[in-house]
Amino acid sequence: MATVTQRIKQIKQPYGGYLPPSMFTVTDYNDNTDLCPTENISPSTIGSVVEYLSALVMGIPFKQAFEEPISGCKLASSIIGLNEGTNPGVIFEVAYDDIFSNITGLDDLSIISACKACVFGLFTKNMNAGIASLGRGDLDKSPDRFTIHNIRTMVKRTVTFFNKYGPVLKHGFSFDPINSTENKKASFSIGTISSYGGYTSTVNAGYGDFLTRNGMWDIKVLSSQISSQNTLQLLMYWIMGRHSGRFEFKQINKIGFFNPRLNKAYILNTVAISESLISEIENNVICYETSEQTTPNYRSLNNAAMYPNTPNQFPTEPDNSFSNDNTQAWLTSFITISSIIIIGIVVLCLFIASL
Repeated sequence: MATVTQRIKQIKQPYGGYLPPSMFTVTDYNDNTDLCPTENISPSTIGSVVEYLSALVMGIPFKQAFEEPISGCKLASSIIGLNEGTNPGVIFEVAYDDIFSNITGLDDLSIISACKACVFGLFTKNMNAGIASLGRGDLDKSPDRFTIHNIRTMVKRTVTFFNKYGPVLKHGFSFDPINSTENKKASFSIGTISSYGGYTSTVNAGYGDFLTRNGMWDIKVLSSQISSQNTLQLLMYWIMGRHSGRFEFKQINKIGFFNPRLNKAYILNTVAISESLISEIENNVICYETSEQTTPNYRSLNNAAMYPNTPNQFPTEPDNSFSNDNTQAWLTSFITISSIIIIGIVVLCLFIASL
């Protein structure tokens, strides 16, 4: 079992990558603001801070925008509590009051606190890395004024991008099935079943960044251009979303990246993705079993008559209560009953004729 990013490291892609970055249309934006050349916080932490603060500024509720750091803080509190014999709940409340409660926007204190909060986010990704980070004293480090300026600028750039392609309807989305149950999730975790929504026994974890009504977007805070590893990651997310059965993924007709450090967008219409490539990723990268292949209709895009363009929410799933399966069952029953009645009438007529 592996996460999406772990699985990508295991894969040897063809020359240029499964989904070459050159397929994406690149758009440069100019806000007439330069970034400072030096930063005193790690690039990975800055990337997380920019993503979470952008979500918050765009109206995502705080506990959803910072869900990963909050969950990590709870894990860290449990570990510290066990080691020190202290109530984990008390430790979490102190950390929440001292750090998370200060995050309200793009002021200096919010940005400083967001950087500290993201240290806890490591615990949900890699427990050992989280423990090592606390041991190094990362929680005591604060971004300098140059780093604060860069983070604030990159968040503003991200918000500007989504003002054009948004609004954002989901942040930190998963690929769990629609009808998820704890029993089914537990069965998947122990290997009793080989798939769970878009996940498989090969790729059992992974979360995307942002969904708009018809777009899936990944925020990459990079000093370089996107790579074939980045494009494969987004391609896997798109395919996993379709296999999850969730309605919001059926509306996606473009996938893309926004890099607020370079202020560049990379966008690809999904119609440009070949069926053969989709099958290759399904079978040899994510590894859906043949018996479980649902073969989603990737070419089925928005139907304005069936799915009205509601800007602030996803379209409602059409009512399938009278589905093809139900129709077929009804017709079968009708034909069976009709046949019995006809045979009964024939027998009755023969009986009367013999009298």
